[in-house]
Amino acid sequence: MDVVFDLIGGDYIDRSLKSLKPGGILISIPSATNAAVEEKAKKVRCIGIRFSLKNKKEDMQAIANLLESGKIKPFISKQFTLDEIREAHKELEKGHAKGKIVITME
Repeated sequence: MDVVFDLIGGDYIDRSLKSLKPGGILISIPSATNAAVEEKAKKVRCIGIRFSLKNKKEDMQAIANLLESGKIKPFISKQFTLDEIREAHKELEKGHAKGKIVITME
């Protein structure tokens, strides 16, 4: 492969690097689990990129407006209360959520 977009992070970085040819590029998106992507990629003669965004008030408002108008609708995989935060974290660790995990105050 020339380029791989890693949407999961963690151990998937190592798996993804195995599929790249020398000089290939791995772009890792989940910021919480991709701290070592540059270093790992360099060891196998590839390029590792940590993808991250900075929140802007204007962008967040535009997204809120789209949600409010119904033009976009999030897919919620599971919903947990704040008291169930441990279970929610375990669900995220499985790495198989097909939507967002939501924590509510109730």
